[in-house]
Amino acid sequence: MPIITWLPRMTRETIKADIIAGITVGVMVIPQSMSYGAIAGLPYINGMYSACIPTLVYAFFGQSRQLAVGPVAMVSLLVEAG
Repeated sequence: MPIITWLPRMTRETIKADIIAGITVGVMVIPQSMSYGAIAGLPYINGMYSACIPTLVYAFFGQSRQLAVGPVAMVSLLVEAG
């Protein structure tokens, strides 16, 4: 698991930066994921799950520091179209 390689190298500064980045992204992704759930014709909570669960899984198993995971408009439109 990639987390084993980078977790021991964390410093106070990187932890602080990660917390600030997480809060910033969280403020944006909550309403965005709720909207994508509505676009897909699903309950709002399903949009929230589609933003939170992949992010948590990727935190442990992902290897790219620049990859964005979560709901996107095109997928929401395709789900709605059936």
